[in-house]
Amino acid sequence: MRAAFTWIGAVAAAAVVVTGIVVGGWQLGWWMKAAATNRNAHIYQHSYGAQSAFVQQLSQAVRDVADVDVQIADPHTPASELPALRDQRAAIIEQACDTAARVTSPLPDPLASFVASNCNG
Repeated sequence: MRAAFTWIGAVAAAAVVVTGIVVGGWQLGWWMKAAATNRNAHIYQHSYGAQSAFVQQLSQAVRDVADVDVQIADPHTPASELPALRDQRAAIIEQACDTAARVTSPLPDPLASFVASNCNG
């Protein structure tokens, strides 16, 4: 009888160990996939193509801000539209600053000047 309990205990312990190995391996697999995904995202963010796209997006945002500034300064723009235009300008600048934060290479002078004037930090 005592041998049966010892045998059952050994089987239960083996089942716990096997379950631990399976669950641990599964978790390790998820961790490895997450690490690989993060590494790939980091590599992409610093790739030439991504950096070029960020600079183009920033250039477009600078042009968009200039267009909104023209609308704000235009005497024919109704006063009721000015608050919306100022909000639009602020939103474009916020997006431009987010994009500029992703650029890892030095910016061309006009863009660097825009970032220095409009973005914190």
